[in-house]
Amino acid sequence: MVLLALFVAAIALVFGGFYRWARKTGLVEGQSAQATGSRVGVVAPLVEPVAYVGVILVLAGGGAAIGQRWDALPDWGHVAVFGGATAFFLAVGAVVLGVQDRAAQRMVGLAWFLSVAAVSGAAARWSTTCSDGRAR
Repeated sequence: MVLLALFVAAIALVFGGFYRWARKTGLVEGQSAQATGSRVGVVAPLVEPVAYVGVILVLAGGGAAIGQRWDALPDWGHVAVFGGATAFFLAVGAVVLGVQDRAAQRMVGLAWFLSVAAVSGAAARWSTTCSDGRAR
């Protein structure tokens, strides 16, 4: 699990470095921000696909890591995995909510959709295995 955390941190550093480089070279300065002279609330066209690729990588890596240990987790552990995913996606949606760009609003919608899917998974897992009061 420590190896997974280090891997995720390394990916975050790579994406952070890429974003810093793109910002220095002007790739992430949206045209609407340049035209109005304002930088607040504008998401450049390059940021959205990079964010989606990052989400896909995190979901795939997390899913693979959890999938390898799924059978070893107790039933409450399964519910906790879905609950953690719910909290993560709710937090991502809340952080990006203040940005008034259409691309950011699509990201908020996706994050909140994934949080609803995760809470549904937690409820389903709890109702099928843990609702009798005996966690296995």
